[in-house]
Amino acid sequence: MPYACRVFPDQHLGVATLYGPLVVDDFLGAMHGLYEHEDWQPGFAALWDARRVRELVLGEQDVAAIVRCTRDLAPRMGTGRAAFVVPREIDHLIARLLIRLTRDERRERQAFREMTEALAWLGQEGLDPAVRESLDASVG
Repeated sequence: MPYACRVFPDQHLGVATLYGPLVVDDFLGAMHGLYEHEDWQPGFAALWDARRVRELVLGEQDVAAIVRCTRDLAPRMGTGRAAFVVPREIDHLIARLLIRLTRDERRERQAFREMTEALAWLGQEGLDPAVRESLDASVG
C-alpha cells in the first residue's frame, strides 16, 4: 500500500501521503482511505502529499476512474479545499489536469510544488508543530 491516510480532527485536516511508484488503484484506495476515514468530517481541508512519488502510471481509463471516484465521494468531501503537493513537473501537470476534470463548485482544488505554499492556501500556516514534523519526516 503506497499511501498513508491520517486525519487530524483538531486541525480540521486530512492528509494523504503518497509513495511511488503509484498506479490508479493506489490513488483510488487513498481517496477512499482519506474521505472514508472514521475521523474525517465533510468540510475538512485535505492535503495530498506526493513528494515521495517516484512514478505515476495513469492511462485514459484510469483518469475516468478518478473522475468517477471524485464525484462519488463528493458528499463525504464536503465543501472546502484540497491541496496537492507535487514537486515533479510531470506530476504537477497531471495534477492540474485532474483538478480541471474534477472541478466542483463545492470544493476548491489546487496543485503546489512546495508544502509551505499548500499549507498557507489551506489556512494551515499555524499547523501544530508535531503534525508539521510528521509531514516533513514522511519525505525522508
